[in-house]
Amino acid sequence: MTDVRPGSATDVPHRARMWSYWLGGKDHYAADRRCADAVSAVYPRAAEVIRATHGFVQRAVRHLAEHGVRQFVDVGPGLPVDRDLRPALGELAPATRVVHIDQDPFVLIRAQALPPSGTGIDVYRDADHRDPAALLAAAATVLDLTRPVAVLFTGVLGYVRSPQRAAKIVQEVAAALAPGSAVVVWEATATSAGMRSAMAIRNADGAGYDLWDVADLRSLFAGLDLLGPGLVPVDEWWPGRAVTSTAPADAYGGVARVPARTGAAPVTGPITGPITGPITAPITAVPRPVPEPEPVTTPITVLDAAPPPAAELRTERPSPARVWNYWLGGKDHYAADRAVGDAVLALYPGIRDLAAASRRFLVHTVDHLARSGVRQFLDIGCGLPTRPNTHEIAQAVVPDARVVYVDNDPQVLIHSRAFQAGRGGVVTYIEADLRDTATVLARAGTDLDLTAPVAVLFMGVLGFVDAPEMHHAVRSITSALAPGSHLVLWESTDTSPQIQAAVAAQTGMGLPYRLSTVAELRDCFTGLELLEPGIVPINAWRPEQPQPVHVDGYGGVARVVGRW
Repeated sequence: MTDVRPGSATDVPHRARMWSYWLGGKDHYAADRRCADAVSAVYPRAAEVIRATHGFVQRAVRHLAEHGVRQFVDVGPGLPVDRDLRPALGELAPATRVVHIDQDPFVLIRAQALPPSGTGIDVYRDADHRDPAALLAAAATVLDLTRPVAVLFTGVLGYVRSPQRAAKIVQEVAAALAPGSAVVVWEATATSAGMRSAMAIRNADGAGYDLWDVADLRSLFAGLDLLGPGLVPVDEWWPGRAVTSTAPADAYGGVARVPARTGAAPVTGPITGPITGPITAPITAVPRPVPEPEPVTTPITVLDAAPPPAAELRTERPSPARVWNYWLGGKDHYAADRAVGDAVLALYPGIRDLAAASRRFLVHTVDHLARSGVRQFLDIGCGLPTRPNTHEIAQAVVPDARVVYVDNDPQVLIHSRAFQAGRGGVVTYIEADLRDTATVLARAGTDLDLTAPVAVLFMGVLGFVDAPEMHHAVRSITSALAPGSHLVLWESTDTSPQIQAAVAAQTGMGLPYRLSTVAELRDCFTGLELLEPGIVPINAWRPEQPQPVHVDGYGGVARVVGRW
């Protein structure tokens, strides 16, 4: 029987049915096809742009699910099509809760006929997207709004017909969400004559949609932390492949994180059970520049803080931390350190490029994880302070982030007294050997909640132990971490004759080091889910721009998945 409620008439064009037609669906009638074909005649890219918006939503949802978000509000979802949120989230995390909000009777009728999805809860609610209180009330019927939620406004805010009112809707919804939540928005933009002509045809049929100016669209994200690459054409948002379109899509989108509020308790961990689904969509991101750290207020806590005897410093012998500091252009080194540093430089001038690339890798990975909701960091083999340090990067994004440093170099212990924590955050130094993983975990557990996600960092330190010890350290630590945790690791590799000769010389001067093979590094990530672009030269991990210099250091970032 045909439904005849207002909005479901089959003799007038219908937005949701036209989209189904452009996306290859089956829910459309002659009036919908006639209007869609008229739009395509003046704007041949119509179907391409529609598909690009659909792809943007898929990538955004997968990215957020990969980083622990387990609750979604899909505002204006339209008619179900292949690869919409329901099957995609079912693959990634079967326990996800999804609320679709629409007031289109045709969409709500079709929703009643949908088969069960793979998600834990998947419901439709009838509510007006222009009413923030109604949206939140509908979401709260099945979601816990005290925990992170991702709210998606997918091409519906143009129907509000006022950028100021639309911004108020987004901001009121975001203000009611927990820190670590996310807002996903895309809208069609007046960035080409073709799109403007197409929308004129749609509005002549009563669509009532205003195209957006990109500057007005940016105002929707006021007070939120935009994830890199920011507000961009939807086909350029972390595409996972080369963009092949001849021109940017006339639709812009972005994903932003709800920041922590002053006095708010940190929110950590997934909303429900462990994560078991595979991650299949690649993510190739351009990381946001790390902001300058805020003024610091709280000194670091040093465990086992008795001053080390002067004899332990042994400035007449080279120290790994001091030699590395020398290559980075620091000041904390002595003649013995510089002698080793210069000998290596003579054989391998690229060591300074490698050292600088290692710092950028640290900045990019920590910033990415902090912006993705990670609140706890365990930096094993931290070395001498070199700004920005791990806690400065993390706490610039999340002021209440908790960071534990681990090292067994007595000079690092001395310098750790000068570390400062950001407002509300925790910074602790532990003196321990990375091979003694039981001690590392036990002491880290006094300041970190190991039942919640933690990012553990091994940044160029595993070459000081043999391969079996390296794999044991990594696996012992990661196996003790909660689902949603991450491993960040890089090591110098035997990928050029020059670095092999330099390391042999360094070892002969009393500072032994073992180069890793790329295969050995790959073994460290066994059982974890590698983030794109995988295990690569560290200056090729999501760089701001192409890197012409090859470095003999490979690394990657991987996620700890749920265990059965």
